[in-house]
Amino acid sequence: MVKYIAAFLLISFCSGSFASAKAPKIKKEIINELKLSPDTKWLNKELMQAGVSTSFRKLMIKQYDKKSFSQVMKLNVLGFLKPANHMGLVSDEAVKACRKFIEKNKNELVQVQKDYQVSPEAVSALLWIETRHGSLKGRFHVASVYLHLMQGNREAIKNKLLVFAKKEKQIGTPYTEKEMKTKIEERTKRKSLWAIEQIKALEEIHSTKLKNIKNLRGSFAGAFGVPQFIPSSYKDFALPSQPESSSDLFKVSDSILSVANYLNLHGWNQKNPESKVKALMDYNNSRDYADSILEIERRLLN
Repeated sequence: MVKYIAAFLLISFCSGSFASAKAPKIKKEIINELKLSPDTKWLNKELMQAGVSTSFRKLMIKQYDKKSFSQVMKLNVLGFLKPANHMGLVSDEAVKACRKFIEKNKNELVQVQKDYQVSPEAVSALLWIETRHGSLKGRFHVASVYLHLMQGNREAIKNKLLVFAKKEKQIGTPYTEKEMKTKIEERTKRKSLWAIEQIKALEEIHSTKLKNIKNLRGSFAGAFGVPQFIPSSYKDFALPSQPESSSDLFKVSDSILSVANYLNLHGWNQKNPESKVKALMDYNNSRDYADSILEIERRLLN
């Protein structure tokens, strides 16, 4: 999941987890009971005010998948109610899978270690935590995730999210109703602004690199591919393994290269543990996330 994964979610939920593309389950009866309604007219107006081109705005609205609106809003905004446990993914099975991945992709991993000074063990561990090396890339329509999140600032949406949060409180959360309301206000505002930034990045990469956003699928947080990059991270840090081509993050080779490039540019130093923590928390702003990757790396190196 990447810088957003860093700044936006501040999570500790999905991928995955926020870092992982596999979304937590919410009881269908609760989703149906508190069904949220998207507003395409509102979206069109906001996209126009944000400077999104007419052609891309029409494309986004035409391809908008409204069905996932309630689930995406609840999973993203209310993630603070159920913090993620990335360390729970650290196991003998994970270490074994990472070892196998390193052996299978030895040439690429050795090369990025030489070029970017990021260990094969760290890259393998990160891709395991994110998508289990590509087996859990996500099913949500990426462009629609951002159209959903833009609408968080609508009062009707915030009010219904608070109702849902109070239902969750009944099964145990440490927050008072006032605290939950404050958090929902803060998170919906932040995520709405962030979603517009990602739509602009999506427009930019769509015009040059990602032509088929109609079929682009990823996590409920809007991250895609084996390493779960968001559009802005793809634009700034994704690299192709083949010259004169665009990076395809659904390919392992491009994912390995892009992850190594991202970590390197965010200060990764193989001999400095704190630099590694910082680089990983730029990728996903969760100390638990960083610790899980570094623990798998440590086990692989020992």
